[in-house]
Amino acid sequence: MSKTAVVINFVVRSLIWGIVLGAVVGILFQLAFLGPVTYGLFGIILGTLAGTLLGIVNGIILGISTLQFPNPLNNVETYKKTLSRASVGFTLVGSAIVFFVLVRLLTNSTVFALFIALAASIFASLAAFYACQKVAGWYISLLSSSQG
Repeated sequence: MSKTAVVINFVVRSLIWGIVLGAVVGILFQLAFLGPVTYGLFGIILGTLAGTLLGIVNGIILGISTLQFPNPLNNVETYKKTLSRASVGFTLVGSAIVFFVLVRLLTNSTVFALFIALAASIFASLAAFYACQKVAGWYISLLSSSQG
């Protein structure tokens, strides 16, 4: 598989996971913390938008990071830990900024926006960790099937 194909595959897979997990985390977060405003529609929309943006950038980061590792992978656990740290770190910071700006624009309350952004970014980071494990697992199984 070419380097471009590896990065594109990571972006597509991360995008799909970002959309799905973003929508799920968005609706669960809204129902848990904000109440059933329009039956979670706001949470689904905000989560899907954030998941799309973060999924694309996460895919680029994971794809480029993967290219830095030797092929075949010498240490699978180091690979998964490195990708997980990059994904969670980016998602934590990126989602905190995105959520803070969006909630601040909608509510005009800085304290409320900080609370929501902090809590939402923690949930988003946990979802990113899960998605990263799935995407990295795909790449590891791809390598093992092509070598064996």
